[in-house]
Amino acid sequence: MEQHQNVAVAVGAAAFTVGAPTGLTLIGLAIADARNESSPWFRPLAYVSIVLVLVGLYLLVAVPYLGAPSPPIRSSPIWRSLWPRLPFSRQSRAWRAHARYRKADNKLYDRIRAEVERYGFTAHRAVQTVHEAATAPVDWRQYWVAPIGTSKLHMLGFGASGNVTDVEGSTIDAPDVVERIRQFDELKTAAREWPETKEREKLLARYESLVANNL
Repeated sequence: MEQHQNVAVAVGAAAFTVGAPTGLTLIGLAIADARNESSPWFRPLAYVSIVLVLVGLYLLVAVPYLGAPSPPIRSSPIWRSLWPRLPFSRQSRAWRAHARYRKADNKLYDRIRAEVERYGFTAHRAVQTVHEAATAPVDWRQYWVAPIGTSKLHMLGFGASGNVTDVEGSTIDAPDVVERIRQFDELKTAAREWPETKEREKLLARYESLVANNL
């Protein structure tokens, strides 16, 4: 708390030291020649000097003696927090690149969702599973079939928790399971060549490049 007040007093002293002499100088100029008051620089300087004097008095008197609140001490200069928001900064460019990537990714999700409905894949995670399969650099995951609770149906999946759709067969080589796998492979292969997927890949690479250059 004491350090906070010391900083407030130091800032107040600096503001008063600049504002008071400036104000007195302006008053002297106005007395010497009234035409100075109509100069374009006079009023802006007068307003600035008044603000500095008021801020100085507040920090010099009200804060330490009256316990008035004062702005918290910044741990870093203000320009460090403002710089990343400037359009030409690396951080700002990375944020914009990430926003464009997310927009493209959402567009890809929308198309996959429509295709999943067309194929009749019923699992809640079917859209996510197709998305991961279409955007994964390497296909190392395997298909699996697992029971669904007490239901007579089974769940066809792809990889870890990659649910795709309900099936009647209980093995990978069951006729309806084989057909569903063929359909999934067909959709996965086609999705990798969609313009939405290519655009997503390009924007993701751009974003990752900007992030790597920031490190």
